[in-house]
Amino acid sequence: MRAYGRSHDEAARDLTVRISMCHVDGTVTSNSEQLMDRNRSGGTINGVGQDLDVDVRLGADHRREIWGEMRTSAVPATVFAFLTDASQMMTWLAQSAKADARPGGIFRLADLNGLWVEGTYVAATPHQRVVFTWGGIEGLRPGQSTAEFSLRADDNGTLLRLRHYGLPDPAVDVHRRGWKNSGLPKLKAVAEGGVPRGTCLGDAAESREQHPFSADRVW
Repeated sequence: MRAYGRSHDEAARDLTVRISMCHVDGTVTSNSEQLMDRNRSGGTINGVGQDLDVDVRLGADHRREIWGEMRTSAVPATVFAFLTDASQMMTWLAQSAKADARPGGIFRLADLNGLWVEGTYVAATPHQRVVFTWGGIEGLRPGQSTAEFSLRADDNGTLLRLRHYGLPDPAVDVHRRGWKNSGLPKLKAVAEGGVPRGTCLGDAAESREQHPFSADRVW
């Protein structure tokens, strides 16, 4: 798939997230207009140096699998829509999205920065479970890995559980940081009525621009 251009809107700064880190076997595991974040009361959040009060429990293990969980006050139907509806996905994942949420249906993300993700939907059980393959970024072949989201109603909100597996060793850590610092906090924000500053692919582009040779980049 071709790059979608070299220029892009100002990407989001890394979100400051309160993290509960996990340990496995003794290893620490841990459309194009950019808008300001808004909290649930309507106040502006600038997205830089702010605590968005996101408790993400995320880890990785020797099976090259990322796993984690997050709670949101949004109901499962709302979270499900942000994983399956292209117009909703463009509010947090990428500036362009194509989604056909049925087995074998297309899953494709692209940003003006030239980064893209491509795969297919494996499963989409309304309000309960979404699975799609994921590749095209960080050296992955299209559809090489799989991301699975399980949704469960929990205290008038949703407990979301994530598994991302099938990743080659070099891609595990950058994807773990991507979901922890960008993906899950943005998903929580949009599900609860906020407007994240930038997209996940925008964060990835900024991370590469600022730290081109660093192992600490996201995605």
